[in-house]
Amino acid sequence: MMLGSAGSEMQRAGCASGPRASIIVAMSGTMTWHFEGRLFVVVHGPRDPSNLEWQRMLKEEVERGRGQPMCTLVVSYGGSPNGEQRKLLERQMDHNSGPTCVMTKSTIVKAIAAALLFFNRRLKVVGLDENAEAYSFLGLSAAERALADRVRRQCELELGFASGGSLTLPPTREP
Repeated sequence: MMLGSAGSEMQRAGCASGPRASIIVAMSGTMTWHFEGRLFVVVHGPRDPSNLEWQRMLKEEVERGRGQPMCTLVVSYGGSPNGEQRKLLERQMDHNSGPTCVMTKSTIVKAIAAALLFFNRRLKVVGLDENAEAYSFLGLSAAERALADRVRRQCELELGFASGGSLTLPPTREP
């Protein structure tokens, strides 16, 4: 199994490796994603992803068996796909059978998600702190909710949003 740049950090931290290990990827620092079981967590920083980063995330999503029901949790601190990236996402969403919840406070990201509702009726947008609502929409069990919290924190750490155990939010593009 290939681990992204975060893989060596995970191994140094004593996390599992091998065929059953989770995958965490952090490339240029604009976004990171993590697969574990039926849960797919994507965290966007305040900047938009590069085309290479976006294509790699979509490719890895397909390789992880997108035909299987998956719950996708997207946390955005303002970063979002551009027009071309949204077209690629729309094509991929045609094959998505699982729910997707976007957590954000960004008006721009909310508008993009609203447009994506046309392609995936099983998509919902909630605030950054509305974990219970997001997890309920995704149909997560208590164990999966705890996992989602841990994975989100882990992804935020990968993007450098936390220090000393408390989240330090990056500046957003909006006032």
